[in-house]
Order: sequence, then structure tokens, then C-alpha cells
Amino acid sequence: MIPNLCFKLAIPEKIPPSMSKSINTWKKGASKRQFIKKCYDYLIPRHHGTLFNIIFRFPELYSNGVDKIWPRKGYLHCTTLNYLIRIMLVKSGLFKDSDIELKFTIIHGFIPHQYMKIWLSKNKFLYVDPWAYQLGIDFGERASGFNSSMRPVR
Repeated sequence: MIPNLCFKLAIPEKIPPSMSKSINTWKKGASKRQFIKKCYDYLIPRHHGTLFNIIFRFPELYSNGVDKIWPRKGYLHCTTLNYLIRIMLVKSGLFKDSDIELKFTIIHGFIPHQYMKIWLSKNKFLYVDPWAYQLGIDFGERASGFNSSMRPVR
């Protein structure tokens, strides 16, 4: 995956069958917000973000292909986690890619960080920042500045 802090990677035509199955299961009877939460809740125990791995695992920013990223567990960069959620949202048919805005901030004074602003309707949006969960940032919030208190890695 190309470091994509400033632009959106294309949503792939084909996704792994297990990802497609999860999307179809989660969207049954779910509102847009509920569907986002199900995606978030699935990724949080599988993946985590940590400040030190941003630097030490920099080469992983160049990982390529959802078929290689989806089955992995452990650390993923914020851009990679956001890419997975974008894929799930768009492939669900509940969202268009234009409903998802990539936003940027600086955390801890010097670390660039990406989160998402997802439009649920014309006047209502939700911040989604799964990478920052380990920093104490809950669903519907986003990391920014120094607002964090490390949670233990799951």
C-alpha cells in the first residue's frame, strides 16, 4: 500500500471471500452507524496502532493488496486500517466513497495521523479512528494533539 495520507487508494474490484461474507452478514438490518460499528468492532481486536511502530514498521506502508492485508493480525498503520474500513463501507452498498473523507492531524507533536469523517446523511457525520483505539480514543472520536492514554495491546 502506497503511503496514502493525502489521497484515497482505489477500492478494489475483488475482495477476499471472507471479507465479502462478513460485510453481507453485518449489513443485514443494520443502520449505517451500526454497520460502521460492526466493522470497527471486528478490526479493533485484530489490529492495533502504537506510536513506536509507526517508525519501526514504516516499510509496511508499502504493503500491497487487500488480499494480503485482510487476513493479517497485529499492527497496521492508520492509513491501512482506514483503507480496510473504506473498502467494507463501499462494498456494503450502504456508502459511496464520496461519503468518506480522509482527515489529517498531528498527534504527540510530530506524528502525522489519518482518521475518517464518514457522512451518515446530508447533515450528520461520524468520526472513525480505529488505529487510535489503543491510545484511549473510543468509537466516534478521533486522535488529535496529545489526547491519549495508552491501552494495553490486545
